[in-house]
Amino acid sequence: MKWIPRHAVPLMISLAFAGSAIAAFSPLLQAKEKFVDRLVKTPPTHHEALCSSEEDCNLSFVAKLKNAPFPYSGPDGDDDRNFFDGFDSMTGHRYHTTGNGTRYTESEHYSDNQVFFHIPAQFDPHSDFSYVVYFHGHMSEIASEVAEDKILDQVDQANKNVILIAPQFAKNARDSSAGKFYHSGGFKNFMREAEEVLENRWPKASERPCSFHSAPIVLLGYSGGYKPIAYVLDRGGVNERLDGVLLVDALYGELEKFENWFRQNHRDRFFVSLYTSSTQQYNLKLSQDLQEENLPLKREIPGKIQRGLAYFGHSPAEHQDVIQVGPPADPIELMLKGVYHEP
Repeated sequence: MKWIPRHAVPLMISLAFAGSAIAAFSPLLQAKEKFVDRLVKTPPTHHEALCSSEEDCNLSFVAKLKNAPFPYSGPDGDDDRNFFDGFDSMTGHRYHTTGNGTRYTESEHYSDNQVFFHIPAQFDPHSDFSYVVYFHGHMSEIASEVAEDKILDQVDQANKNVILIAPQFAKNARDSSAGKFYHSGGFKNFMREAEEVLENRWPKASERPCSFHSAPIVLLGYSGGYKPIAYVLDRGGVNERLDGVLLVDALYGELEKFENWFRQNHRDRFFVSLYTSSTQQYNLKLSQDLQEENLPLKREIPGKIQRGLAYFGHSPAEHQDVIQVGPPADPIELMLKGVYHEP
């Protein structure tokens, strides 16, 4: 894709990258610079329905939400132990010990409450739209991941009336913890605040009927994003608004939560899982369990995704490649087109 020159970057986007210690000429920083350029130079087609002027109407922004997954204090999921189970003797900071024994400090990995928002250029707030909430994988910093993994490109290329919301989970850590989404209703609180952010940012949209507070929600996850999605399905408090789940090589566990949700809601919802050899055993197990319960499923992901079905599709790609190059290439774009296909 073509990037806009860097000199156009305004200060208003700096929040997304404040405090970065990356060297000036590192590939990651260059990716971020390109990412910022793109954010600020593509006004929405229907800007008059959102903003007072095209110049003040940007497709993407970052906000800090008190109901974001982190910071967090409480139990470690369904376990009785506290999420933060010790203190670093050198710094005095709390740390969390993952299942493989790695210790991550709260200050470095569990204190970022940034949430990334993005709308495609053709977004129309006065037509039916959906939220696509993205749950990132391990070793991620959300503002750069959505650019590096072509999440924005794929959402834009799908050309559907959606709003992308992407919260930061564990930052730059090999950890799938759900933070506040462990709590009953935690995701509902998060969505309510996110919707208020959108209303405050785009007040013109509310001058006519607009479904910021009632739009359906699709959960989209990659890799380690499976765990917070499972807890949202189990206790997120928004089940009446959930349209379905889209997983890109993201079924590493919590099979019972996914199975229970689909069993109870499959008649008018969808479940789609594209997997590689990395998550194959879990996908085969879940699909077998659903089949034994006579729940409807297909072992392919077609061009049109129907409600009432679970779809399991295998890709020969490597785990780190499947979200971009596939095959199939640009799987998120294809999934969104499949979900929101013309009748």
